[in-house]
Amino acid sequence: MWGLYKLGIFLYQLVEPVISLFSKKIKQRRVQLNIQDSALKRFSPGEKPVVLMHCASLGEFEQGRPVFEKIKQQYPHISTVLSFFSPSGYEKMKEYEMADLVVYLPMDVPSKVSTFIRQIRPTLVLWIKYEFWWNALSILHDKGVPVLLVSSLFRKGHYPVNIWGKAFMPVLRRFDRIFVQDQLSQKSLQSYGLTNAEVIGDTRVDRVLTIFRDELALPDEILAFAEGYKVFICGSTWPEDERVIHNLIRYEMPTNWKVILAPHDTSPVRIRQLKRAFPKSALWSEGDYCARRILIVDNIGWLSRLYRLGAVAYVGGGFMTGLHNILEPAAFGLPIVFGMKYKKFREAVDLIEARGAFSIDSISSFHTIMEALFDDAFRMETSQHVLDYIQQQVGATDKVMAYIKKKKYFEVGK
Repeated sequence: MWGLYKLGIFLYQLVEPVISLFSKKIKQRRVQLNIQDSALKRFSPGEKPVVLMHCASLGEFEQGRPVFEKIKQQYPHISTVLSFFSPSGYEKMKEYEMADLVVYLPMDVPSKVSTFIRQIRPTLVLWIKYEFWWNALSILHDKGVPVLLVSSLFRKGHYPVNIWGKAFMPVLRRFDRIFVQDQLSQKSLQSYGLTNAEVIGDTRVDRVLTIFRDELALPDEILAFAEGYKVFICGSTWPEDERVIHNLIRYEMPTNWKVILAPHDTSPVRIRQLKRAFPKSALWSEGDYCARRILIVDNIGWLSRLYRLGAVAYVGGGFMTGLHNILEPAAFGLPIVFGMKYKKFREAVDLIEARGAFSIDSISSFHTIMEALFDDAFRMETSQHVLDYIQQQVGATDKVMAYIKKKKYFEVGK
């Protein structure tokens, strides 16, 4: 298995220059890796402890963010480094104020990883969810640098707890601690003899509750748009979602309801498509939408705050790419509706079992669920189920921090 991994890394290095000619993301990554060496050389933490958190992309960053920020708050004397593999994470967070340095993690080649680790000199490394770079982990282990895997999930039959599981276990044993989201993950690891896993829940719940408590301001016009109405918020939608919800939100919504539609893709082409589908809608960017019943959000960065105005949420992605973030509307107690591709998302499965969310597979099933949710009593009961679930999940970040405190990783002079 180890030999196959090394061969795969070697072959990828050979073909990456060719792939970069056709992939904008890979080209971005290669260009930045070539110029970030000067930033690494300037990084000089002195004798201060250094925590390095590595995330594959932006989604994993949001998973690790509560822990990263809590470490910075509780140990302000340390230096913090954030690394990504994907440009979608790096480009979004390269100016992140809580990190002293934001970089790409180099390809998992021993010479490159050794140089990177020597330049960073980490005291503690956090890998988020599904990061299993074998060479990097081996080098850190040999140097005695503790590595924690945070918010991971191990579903039976899925990588790495599948037919290859036995061969993969030596890699997982090199983590000092594996913080998993549920007991099923812990049991999957225990079936292979791993005893270094601890159930903590999902750190993203702590993140969305931070958003909930921050009460960041919304524009006066959007507040006026929602005032006196119940609002159905459709977040991160794709065309497949919009085909299902189209008739109801255009023709059949009760008169005391309005709709906010925030598509996943806000490109001009997609926005024009949505305007054609909903000709009486208004665009956020154009203003003067207070009297309209359907508002299309044609910019990014507002959705998590807009859920504050909602009565029910529809979250997109469940008909094709995989479900988008349902914890954000859940933090506000919104009943949630989504498509049928949700079973890889633990929180979706849990919320359906808790009677706080509903999966649909057709226009008719969507109409049936929404008719029920238009009833105030049923909607409020469902909302309470959502809030109860969220409260049960709180505290994953504190459990990681308790372990870090116990181990005294950041004590001066250690």
